[in-house]
Amino acid sequence: MNLLLDNTYKCIGWFVENIIGNCAALVMFLATGLAILEIFRRYILGVTFEWGQDAVSYFMISAMFLYFCVTQYKRSHLAMRAAVDALNNKGFIRLTQCLRILASVLTIYIGANFAMWGIPIVERSAMMGRKSQSMILDIWPFQLCLVIGFGLMTLVGIFQLYQDIQELRGKSVFEWAPKEEEIDPIGIALASATLLVIYIDPLITPNALFRAFFAFLNKYTLMAIPFFIYAGFLMEKTGLIKKLFNLADALVGWVPGGFAYATLIASVLFGAISGSSTAMAAAMGLIAYPEMIRRGYPVWMAAGILACGGGIAILIPPSVTLILYGILTEESIIALFMA
Repeated sequence: MNLLLDNTYKCIGWFVENIIGNCAALVMFLATGLAILEIFRRYILGVTFEWGQDAVSYFMISAMFLYFCVTQYKRSHLAMRAAVDALNNKGFIRLTQCLRILASVLTIYIGANFAMWGIPIVERSAMMGRKSQSMILDIWPFQLCLVIGFGLMTLVGIFQLYQDIQELRGKSVFEWAPKEEEIDPIGIALASATLLVIYIDPLITPNALFRAFFAFLNKYTLMAIPFFIYAGFLMEKTGLIKKLFNLADALVGWVPGGFAYATLIASVLFGAISGSSTAMAAAMGLIAYPEMIRRGYPVWMAAGILACGGGIAILIPPSVTLILYGILTEESIIALFMA
């Protein structure tokens, strides 16, 4: 029985990581190329495809939806490690294992609900011929990507729940598979709170929630947020963040306390590209924090410098916070950036 489950999970994992993951990456790559082409055509040639903006937005978001299951399979979602470390240090190891089981249960519950809600919506969209804002692209293939992402995430979550339960019993299964080292995935926690509100408030329907995943695509100002975060991700994976940090260190690293100044300068440069102070703090925490500790900076000072860098980065355009503020208050985002 265990051998059958092991082989089944291996096949699912291979499909998720190699087929779904690579397809999502290819779609993201092509959408990025189309976005660059559209920028060139619009601002250099003065022409553009009618469907270009819709295609970039929908293909990029659909790739992110497909990658839900890959993130779940690799257990690489955002999580709070501090809680795990605190509980483990006090000897509450079984409690952390129980919390991981709870997280797996919530993953299955959320993924299954969204997948079931999405299937009839996809069918109706295909039958009615619903289009994107440009009235050229059919909407149902992109909705289907969301259903596939949640459905595979649920399937992977079932095997991970079995793995977590066996670990609590002191047995080891799927030793080759990624294991959970943190608890409380942030996305799962937020989605659980959303489902609770749905069941409490009768005015909110599952159909409305499912459509909300795509409703913000019609507000192109909001689309700046995931694209800026995507830019920050590209900076991290291509090593550009490290190069920015080395540049800042070369400029001011020679003065007393220069490494702290270099960290702040690199934070500002990164914030000016990604638009996210949280992403900046996470990236600089991996690069600058260990180096500051190695150079003799106290822990409290190193953490304070990174916190200050995050506070500065949030004020540097393009700031995600300023974009949200401008949308909610109906203020000019360009004017906010200029201020």
